[in-house]
Amino acid sequence: MKPQIGVITLAVKNLERALAFYRALGLKSPGVTATEFAGDDTHPAGALVMFCLNGGQILALYPRSELAKDAGIPQGPA
Repeated sequence: MKPQIGVITLAVKNLERALAFYRALGLKSPGVTATEFAGDDTHPAGALVMFCLNGGQILALYPRSELAKDAGIPQGPA
């Protein structure tokens, strides 16, 4: 079996701005999803954006602050 990459997650500073940027490049997305999952100081919120790419891969955008919480590491400088 050949290795494959199915999902690429990028940490972004501003989710709405990143969504607009990738849409302007022609990528399709339903927009920001999972906003109903609120986070707190230690648990990440669920809001993210996903784009389905040709070949079946998914490009996911996740706020930097929330990805750092999810990974259990401090958020570094931008």
